[in-house]
Amino acid sequence: MAAHPWLIDHGGALYAQHDWSNVDEARTRTAFPRIREHVLLDRVGDLAAMDTGLAAALSPDVIEHILAQVPDALLTDPVSCREFSSAEAARARYRAYLTTRLRAPRDFVAEAIRARDELLREPARRLSARR
Repeated sequence: MAAHPWLIDHGGALYAQHDWSNVDEARTRTAFPRIREHVLLDRVGDLAAMDTGLAAALSPDVIEHILAQVPDALLTDPVSCREFSSAEAARARYRAYLTTRLRAPRDFVAEAIRARDELLREPARRLSARR
């Protein structure tokens, strides 16, 4: 069977954007225990290798380039981005958040590896749409 990419909700991947007021350096770097609930966790490959490669690919220049591509209107939307006074303020906050997350050690990666290993040791469970 060929591998196919899965499209996920990337808005859910950056939890900080839902509540910037509660995001400090400690919270930015902390492990994320709820990763064990991710529906695709049992399908992921070598998380440590993926983390190493992807972290190396996200240099400050790459982050800057990506942030420059985000439209100002998206970063200043009064409903989803009310914390920011300007698009540049939003970019600065995302820049700080992402560069902080890239610093080793990345406890959230270790937590994901631990959760995946634990999940794979458990017997398979039958899933049901009924509760």
